[in-house]
Amino acid sequence: MPSPPAPLAPGSLVTGRYRLLRQIGNAKSTLWEAHDDVLARPVAIRSLPTTGTDAVLDAARRAGVVPHRTLTRAYDVVDEPGLRLVVREWVAGEPLDDVVAESPLAPDRAMAVIGSVAEALAAAAAYGVHHGRLHPGHILLTPDGDVRVTDAATAAALVGAPAGDDTGDVQALGCLLYFAVTGRWPGPESGSLPAAPTDEGRLCSPRQVRAGVPRDLDKLIVDCLLWGPTTPASAAEVVSRLTALRHAGERTEQIPLVDTTEPAPVQRSRLPLVIGAGLAVLLVGYVALAALTSGSGNGVPFPDLAALGHRNTTSAAPHTPAGGSAPPSAAVQLTPYPLVSASSFDPPPGDGSEEQSQTGKAIDGDPSTAWFTENYTRADFGGLKKGVGLLLDAGTALAPTRVQVTFTAPGATYEIRAADTAGPTRDSFPVEGTGDASRSATTTVAISNRTPHRFWLLWLTRLPRATGGYRAGVASITVDH
Repeated sequence: MPSPPAPLAPGSLVTGRYRLLRQIGNAKSTLWEAHDDVLARPVAIRSLPTTGTDAVLDAARRAGVVPHRTLTRAYDVVDEPGLRLVVREWVAGEPLDDVVAESPLAPDRAMAVIGSVAEALAAAAAYGVHHGRLHPGHILLTPDGDVRVTDAATAAALVGAPAGDDTGDVQALGCLLYFAVTGRWPGPESGSLPAAPTDEGRLCSPRQVRAGVPRDLDKLIVDCLLWGPTTPASAAEVVSRLTALRHAGERTEQIPLVDTTEPAPVQRSRLPLVIGAGLAVLLVGYVALAALTSGSGNGVPFPDLAALGHRNTTSAAPHTPAGGSAPPSAAVQLTPYPLVSASSFDPPPGDGSEEQSQTGKAIDGDPSTAWFTENYTRADFGGLKKGVGLLLDAGTALAPTRVQVTFTAPGATYEIRAADTAGPTRDSFPVEGTGDASRSATTTVAISNRTPHRFWLLWLTRLPRATGGYRAGVASITVDH
């Protein structure tokens, strides 16, 4: 029986060919700078756990066939007893997040850099390959001016995320453009990146964050982050639109990060941006979009943490007749009841816990935080179950007038259920009303049955599209009287 391979260490010669030089990182996998002694070239080697990583190896093989120089190539896959490696081209470059940390890019430079990324993603899509988890750390800028993209397909596989699609990569390109021109990250999982600013819970558009962002570039970024009629259908369409913008000759100088120009006092756009990764979004309406892209809006609803149609029939805003005034009830301010706790509700066939550690973010009063469901392959929870929920404990019986839910992005449908005791199944909680957030991230369900109940259940029945799959995020839920 052959002896198991020796532990990896600097100086080790792996498979008689790859000499390890230095360890770069150690998270879900270990990255090494190494040297290929056979072909006398530098390589990057990612060492993987020996079990549970078949999808990563498959992703590397698929991505390795894409012939585009902007994508770092997978040279080799090693799958031997006790040893699993992905061997890639070594690139000496500075990650985009480090570059932007010093100063945001001028708009024309940002369009050139992200345009190169978009071209690479378009080439990969032609081979059925998508990045699936694009982040500024995956973009390297080399000393000679090249742009390189790392970990196509494998980054998503490493964390068990779906393989991705055109929509996910387009939204990721929108995030990268936003970050490049503002220095702020609009996605839900920012890590150490500065979060994108908000205005009363709404993600600010790039032109609100940084003066001098061309209007058409601002619109393209918003369109990438939106799921609607003007969303680019693919990375190739993003390339086309960026090329047109650059040829139009729009150029700006480097200017301060904060735009001190006050936007015109117009009705606030109802356009939610979804980002992220984690991000999934729907266009709310042509009028709202026109207001935003004309530069007159005051921001966009803040969803998939900072996220970017069928009519919403559960809106709290009453109808105002043309030429008339709103009915007196429009001015009534309802008061939220205090809630003791929020917990995930994932009865069988669920595993009993749906991101339980994050549930408090839905009731903390801060719209920039949110509880997210897990990621699923389909809007119907991957066909695995009927739904998942967020269970609210008021500590005492309440008879509310309404329940208001603000999601991080439009697209969800849900039920409001209630009971005096917290039962083990969904049916333990009779339905008090239904909500449709397919148009607007913020929706309201009127409670006509004023019977007091202590426990209130937000039961999600359909998920919106998000980067890498389908998931919902609840930024705020209130039980109002």
